Amino acid sequence: MDQVTRPEAGKPEPGTPRQTQPEAHVKPSEAYPRSTADDTPPDEEPRGGRGERASLATIARNPRLPIWVQRKTERRLEKLTRAGFLALNERAIPGSDEVIDHLVIGPTGVYAIDSERWDKRIPVRVIGGKQLFHGPFNRKDRLMHARWEAAQATELIQHALGRRVDVRPSLAIYGPKIPWAVLTVRNVDVFSADHLAKYLRRGGQKTKRGPRLPGEEVDEIYDAAARVLPARY
Repeated sequence: MDQVTRPEAGKPEPGTPRQTQPEAHVKPSEAYPRSTADDTPPDEEPRGGRGERASLATIARNPRLPIWVQRKTERRLEKLTRAGFLALNERAIPGSDEVIDHLVIGPTGVYAIDSERWDKRIPVRVIGGKQLFHGPFNRKDRLMHARWEAAQATELIQHALGRRVDVRPSLAIYGPKIPWAVLTVRNVDVFSADHLAKYLRRGGQKTKRGPRLPGEEVDEIYDAAARVLPARY
């Protein structure tokens, strides 16, 4: 009697057409989700393989990709606690999918700070005092986003306290050399993240310093902000 050879489990019989799965459509927002971004600084990433650095264009177009910059800013803000600065990190804006990286309240005012990693190989410049460029990429979107976040925080905190509170929008940039200390572009303070402590202590980009906030007012604004801007997690 002839032996019948059975195909191994999981393997198709000879001559059977190979079936392929259709490619899934991936949205850009799913391909680069903020919440699952790499938490390793670029200088510590292994070369090649899955740890290969993102391309210059990818990082330039997606400054929100890495999450380690937010963690680094958080550590820097912790060191300013003794100077009277309190920080609320990763606070969700109700009714949206947006998150304020750092809402900082201190003696010199209230700040909504975005921490961003920009490719250090691409120069940063400002044209006409109103256009912020990272190489060929116009960063108007980041300025508009920073202003919007600060405006949302302002409205929510003012409503909770029943009085005026000004929240200053700012971008703390990691990566490229910033050829200025602090520059206000379209009402957003732009500076190197290395100057964060100096920026806050000096009260942002102010030619004339306003009245300093007493400790009691700092605590009151902090508590109100914590109520109206819930933690992301």
